[in-house]
Amino acid sequence: MLRKTVLGAVLLLSACAVDYSKQPAAKIAANVAVKDNAFSNVRNYSAPIIQGGSGLGMHYAAMLVASADKSTGVVEHSLLVNWDYADRRWAFFSSASLLGGIPMQLITADRSVSSCYGQLCSYSESFVVPLPLPLLAGAKNGLQIAFSSNLGQYVVDLPVNYILGYLSGVGEARRR
Repeated sequence: MLRKTVLGAVLLLSACAVDYSKQPAAKIAANVAVKDNAFSNVRNYSAPIIQGGSGLGMHYAAMLVASADKSTGVVEHSLLVNWDYADRRWAFFSSASLLGGIPMQLITADRSVSSCYGQLCSYSESFVVPLPLPLLAGAKNGLQIAFSSNLGQYVVDLPVNYILGYLSGVGEARRR
């Protein structure tokens, strides 16, 4: 079920979007998108994209997503992250962890080079990090997930308003 979400979501992550990290939870909930069709056994939900990163280095676009199995009702939640950066070499992200060194599963979705000028290239690496519902529901201060690579460690910050809006939006959409 998770792999089906990845393919469609990688394209979404590469698109330009408004940063919702500072928006109220109600606005995020109202913008949770639902993707469903008769040819799929899952219904997908996605929060709006949030963006972050350093001014001259790594940039990320990320969003929380859920896949609900239509026959069982089982829901899987994940974080989709696309890292964009320019460097002389690949970062090759290899792991993800929560504060306190709690390891998270990191699933590679895509790696690509968009252009090179001399030795400097523009790279993109996309990943899926499965997130258990209790972790999301218990994130009273938001979540920070560190991604380790050959170029260093970089953090994706999921503010509590974003998480609450996502959970509320998915809940409302599933009740419809």
